[in-house]
Amino acid sequence: LMATMAAQAQEPLGTSIPPPGITQAAAAKSPWAVDMFLHADHFKKNSRLNEQNMGIGIKYYYPDTLLNWGGEFFAEVGGLRNSQKGQARFIGVGYTKKFFEMNGVRVSGSLAPVYIDYGAKGKSVARGLVLPFVSVGYGNWDVNTVYFSKHDGGFLLFSLQYRW
Repeated sequence: LMATMAAQAQEPLGTSIPPPGITQAAAAKSPWAVDMFLHADHFKKNSRLNEQNMGIGIKYYYPDTLLNWGGEFFAEVGGLRNSQKGQARFIGVGYTKKFFEMNGVRVSGSLAPVYIDYGAKGKSVARGLVLPFVSVGYGNWDVNTVYFSKHDGGFLLFSLQYRW
């Protein structure tokens, strides 16, 4: 504690040392991100399915100071056009960890329990799911892929994320 206080006293005004357990790089990133949902690729093709699943989500990240696994916790809320042309809404929390980085390109994986109101035509189908994510990113941008397992073969949902 004394060393931290001494280091802060020697820093120029306007700079700071991040709280214990948070790296300088993590402290420099904003905790806020926006996900722009774009496309779903269904494994069993069907002409009635909408694969242009446009939507938006707002995500908040928090550094992992609890488990110390080197990742981040997050919470997200949003909505998108589902595959039956209805409006799906979701809320979820999760954990993400960077597994690889080279020349600024990073690969991360996430796991998130999510509650979805799928918004099927004429009825509401709400359920809880645990979804795996894979992300490839550079700078402030990430391309996210989420796998949904369904009785009809499932699908991959793609989104573009910007974290400012």
